[in-house]
Amino acid sequence: DSVEWCPVEGYRRVLVCGTYQLDKNDAEQATKQKRLGRIYLFTIDDTTTDLFPVQTIDTSGVLDQKWCYHTIQNHPVLGVVTSEGSLQLYRLVDNQGFLNLELWIDYSIGQDVLALSLDWSTNKTESEHRIVVSDSLGNVTVFKVGDGGVEKLGMWKSHGFEAWIGAFNYWNGDVFYSGGDDCVFKSYDTRVPETAVMSNRSHEAGVTSVR
Repeated sequence: DSVEWCPVEGYRRVLVCGTYQLDKNDAEQATKQKRLGRIYLFTIDDTTTDLFPVQTIDTSGVLDQKWCYHTIQNHPVLGVVTSEGSLQLYRLVDNQGFLNLELWIDYSIGQDVLALSLDWSTNKTESEHRIVVSDSLGNVTVFKVGDGGVEKLGMWKSHGFEAWIGAFNYWNGDVFYSGGDDCVFKSYDTRVPETAVMSNRSHEAGVTSVR
């Protein structure tokens, strides 16, 4: 599960909660377990701090979600990665104070793969909007997000097991990192295709978070 506050000015009272649960009935019947998920949209009252549910979206298992720090086409945008290998982008629509998330883009990164994490490049700078996605096959993939949708910039076969985390250097959108279940931490440059520019094998356990 994950909980994320919206960082966009004017919408910082908005948060989302993403959930992940194995379908027990499906697990009993097949070796390939189905994962169910939901995205809950909430607002918080600035005065009373009461939390108000606004919307519920059913989807496959939500493994990570992040807000873009800047609007795209005048909307706050939430990125979500799922257990069915999807990168989903939702627009937060404000209709005279009534908020709801609308699915804008649903991009499949592959078959029989879990999309495990995502990160936006625009935490500190309002440059080109990029997303890095890590997956259960050990890959990290970088996408550019524009008005026309999502464009794949490159994929790096990075880890022998699950790539648990992908994260950008927020001061340089060409540089990003990954950590995997193979205990390796890696650094990349989008201008250097297909290979990492640094590998650190000093960790004695899987690398699950990079910040």
